[in-house]
Amino acid sequence: MFINQLKDNLVSNLWLVSKSILDLPFAGELIKQFDCVGVSSIVSDGFKDKNDLTLNLSNPVFSPWHGYLDQIGSTLVKVSQTWELPLTSFSISGKSILFNVNREVAIPLILSNNIQLDQPSNSKNDCQQSTVLIVNTMRDNLRQLTCLRFQYIEETLVSLLKTIGASTKTINSTQTITECGKFNYCDDEKLNTNDIEKGLQFDDCSPLEINIDPFKSNLPYDLEESQFTIEPGSRLMSFLRLFSQLLIPSELQLSSKSRIVILIHINDWKIGEKAITSWSVLTSTSIDQLKWINFIPIADIISDLTLDEIKNHWRSIIVKQSETQYTDDQVNCLIETCLRYTITSISPKAFHNLDLSKYKEALFIQYNYARLVGITRKFQQLTTPLPEVRVDVRLLKSNQEWNLIYNFLAKVPVLLNEILQSNPIAIHKIPYFVKTFVNYISIYYNYTRVITEINDRSLPLANARIVMIDKIRTILHQLVNLIQIDPVQYM
Repeated sequence: MFINQLKDNLVSNLWLVSKSILDLPFAGELIKQFDCVGVSSIVSDGFKDKNDLTLNLSNPVFSPWHGYLDQIGSTLVKVSQTWELPLTSFSISGKSILFNVNREVAIPLILSNNIQLDQPSNSKNDCQQSTVLIVNTMRDNLRQLTCLRFQYIEETLVSLLKTIGASTKTINSTQTITECGKFNYCDDEKLNTNDIEKGLQFDDCSPLEINIDPFKSNLPYDLEESQFTIEPGSRLMSFLRLFSQLLIPSELQLSSKSRIVILIHINDWKIGEKAITSWSVLTSTSIDQLKWINFIPIADIISDLTLDEIKNHWRSIIVKQSETQYTDDQVNCLIETCLRYTITSISPKAFHNLDLSKYKEALFIQYNYARLVGITRKFQQLTTPLPEVRVDVRLLKSNQEWNLIYNFLAKVPVLLNEILQSNPIAIHKIPYFVKTFVNYISIYYNYTRVITEINDRSLPLANARIVMIDKIRTILHQLVNLIQIDPVQYM
């Protein structure tokens, strides 16, 4: 990923510049303290329409360098000329150095590469080639919209993990675990019933005394109680039995490459954490491994309307407002777009009263995708034979074009990696990114005539823009597919 590599280069060369070239004071001590500061806390994206990358040295540990920011900035720009993405200029803002990337190098590099969501990441904590076990603890007695939320989050998570090359394991079962309801353990392989027999065996008809005091300081989450009793028939006992049947210590090798994600109702979240901790204590599984078990707490979605009434409401709006005569299948596709976008665009742990007006954002995404398809189609269908012209994407010089290429196309792999490394996994950031991306696509289209009158003078720039538009369309298609939305070709 170009952006992550650029940030890594900036940080690693910061120490080189400060010590070997500028001989700044206390460089050695600062390097020792750097582990406490972290890369992400000092290198961030730039400010809109101002710069591309920000080096924030406001932390007090960098105070010995505050008088040398100009020298640091100018030297880093010089050193960067050997990087894949070199820097061109810098400015100082407070205790930060604001850098700009060389667009003439970056644009051809980004657009010439086959940008895919499954590009290998340079991140040390990426999920590439990992195995992820998904446990869905959705209860049968939840509201219909809440059940859809569980379903959509699970489907998006599986899609996202498979896209970046992870192996997802699932079980589809109608088995009911007392009050825990149906559970899902996703996998290309089916669950062998013999595996359940390998799990933790215990008497769930008798109270279980759990003492986590020796391990409490190492837990990746906060539990109020150090000692507690798990009573027979309690929800805590139900979850302990569920985890004991699904998680077999001898076969688990939890790490950044092998994780467990548990979808759980927000009211059961803390109970689930107590259950998984109890499972760890009872099976003598290392408490350190619990940091690779992530919960996604899911809150209720409510509405005064039933699901059918919601769909009919959106159906009437789509049919009434559209200038196109849609088939029933096309209308159903747009309704599904509205439903999936509206449900997945809110943080899973946020209680949500379904906002019927969000259909506008969902249809705006579809409209702009169809517009991208239309632009490419129109260019390809020009009746006048076009002369062969070498495509030079360096002709893309506007700030809007740079914004689409650098801040969206190049950053999609970074975004997906950050989503997977967040805890809980932030599925809702995908539709939010798509919405922002589409807004900028629309602004660009409104201000730029991608296809003007084609002649020898305008053709080179039109070719370059079509290359960019095609990359944008491809990535947008992949992004909406992650949330199980089928993009439309006409609208």
